[in-house]
Amino acid sequence: MAVHFRLNWLMDSARKRASTAPRAQILQRNLRHRALHAFTRFDHLLGKTRLLPPMPQSDHPTVDAVTRTQSRLQPSIIALVLAVLVGWLVMLPSSEPLFDSQGQPPASLRIGYAIEPPYAFLDANGELRGEAVDVMRQVLATTGIRNAEWVHVEFADLLHELKHGRLDVVAAGLFDTPERRTLVQFSRPTARVRAALLTRLDQRIPERLKDISLQTDFRVAVIDGSVEQAAVRAADWPKSRVLAVADAESGMQALQSGSVDLLALSLPSLRWQVRQLDQTALTHQIVELSDVRPGYPAFAFALENTAFKTRVDGALSSYIGSPAHVRLVQTYGFEWSDVVWPTPSEAFQE
Repeated sequence: MAVHFRLNWLMDSARKRASTAPRAQILQRNLRHRALHAFTRFDHLLGKTRLLPPMPQSDHPTVDAVTRTQSRLQPSIIALVLAVLVGWLVMLPSSEPLFDSQGQPPASLRIGYAIEPPYAFLDANGELRGEAVDVMRQVLATTGIRNAEWVHVEFADLLHELKHGRLDVVAAGLFDTPERRTLVQFSRPTARVRAALLTRLDQRIPERLKDISLQTDFRVAVIDGSVEQAAVRAADWPKSRVLAVADAESGMQALQSGSVDLLALSLPSLRWQVRQLDQTALTHQIVELSDVRPGYPAFAFALENTAFKTRVDGALSSYIGSPAHVRLVQTYGFEWSDVVWPTPSEAFQE
């Protein structure tokens, strides 16, 4: 009785928490499934315990007292262990797909983003905007998805949150790379962008990262977890001269304060930064990097959400490169060359 009371209490508590979440029905379904399996195992274990033969009596009173104490403690210990086990099973993230076979999302689609202009940022009115944000909103309208929750996550944590089921899709200008494809899957690319550096006008630097590393003692700022960070590492840049920052704004602050000499970002990102700071255009220059392959920003999905990815790809195929799309992204510093649709062999070449 004590075991079942503790388990029922734990189940009620977990059910109350699930009912307050946007995805209550899914959580409760997983809860019932796991609890049923747990109770089956627990009843089997308790049945074995109840069928154990009684402890033999001893001629020594101390031994009898210890035996009786152990017998009284055993059900309580089992109850405690089982209660902890049920809680652990209930709170584990589910590995079941949250989308049906037609790619229909749950009641509220969780879209992860990081502050990285011009892909995603908050404008002066506190509204979420950006190339990735607006293109995703077009996809939602095309696919008829009305309920979406935008979740802010640090850039370096986006893939982790997506992989562990706390996000359904990422819309943050995340580049499709072979390394990332081992963790998640990507939609069709929304652009083709080149890597670049922002530096002072009076500095003359080569157009290759490797040459800059060897010929200068410049320090560079990169966003933690970005493709530019990986490119700097591949160029054997000394770690002591690389500053990893959380976002583009922090990188600009490091550049303007003199903490670093260079800021490595995608070309549209640097164009956006220069446009926002008028004085920067007069004192700084953008240098395109010839030895870094173009990047392909895309939406990211969990590996098991192929059906929903297919729906998104269908919406993108009729929108990317259209006049409406080009007009939209030009407001964020993209040029026609950035949004020309790449060939499949180029986009997915490893």
